[in-house]
Amino acid sequence: MATLAEQFDVVVLGGGPGGYAAALYGASAGLRVALIEDQRVGGTCLHRGCIPAKELLQTAEVLRTVSGAKEFGVDAGQQPTLDLGTSQTRKQQVVDRLTRGLEGLLSNRNVTIVPGTGSLIDAAARHVRVSDGSELQGNGLILATGSLPRPLPGLEFDGDRILNSDHVLMLDEVPGRDRLSSPLTILAARNVCRSIFSSRTVFGSAGSAPSSSIWVKLEMPVSGVLTS
Repeated sequence: MATLAEQFDVVVLGGGPGGYAAALYGASAGLRVALIEDQRVGGTCLHRGCIPAKELLQTAEVLRTVSGAKEFGVDAGQQPTLDLGTSQTRKQQVVDRLTRGLEGLLSNRNVTIVPGTGSLIDAAARHVRVSDGSELQGNGLILATGSLPRPLPGLEFDGDRILNSDHVLMLDEVPGRDRLSSPLTILAARNVCRSIFSSRTVFGSAGSAPSSSIWVKLEMPVSGVLTS
């Protein structure tokens, strides 16, 4: 027996900035909207991009400010150190708070959040099957599935020596000399890396061709560290 699809005015695949903004806009116009998302709403920007990066950049700014306090006549005592684990805890608190706010906003607008992934069954009929087996159909269908970090050929991410932005933004300690004794490649999050790891690494920007590469030499050069 065929599954009867639940009917909506608009079905949105993906709960990132594109998806949830579209869902809120549709709901504000009085439409019945379903939003399919397999994780918490907010997407890369809220969970693995803009917001986490800004929190870590703020940590780096505070560290630089305290380190240079004597220049302004402020004696902050001994040289400050960075506890990246504590910064990560704060970062997650910020992300969780913003996510709860977004979830509340969607709920208040009566957007139906459907947990899981969606597969397009019939594009013309705007018919979607969710990973739990349920089916949805909308008068309109919005695909806002987002993106994932893309490795370069021969540089597949392993989370150990080859890191993407997701990995970098989850580090709970600054890579030490032992880890940097062999090449470490970071293919993302250049500003965060330069700000937090700048006392012990060399960072660069890799373009589509060697001629577009830009290398920035910092205090303690270690070969094999690359960011883009």
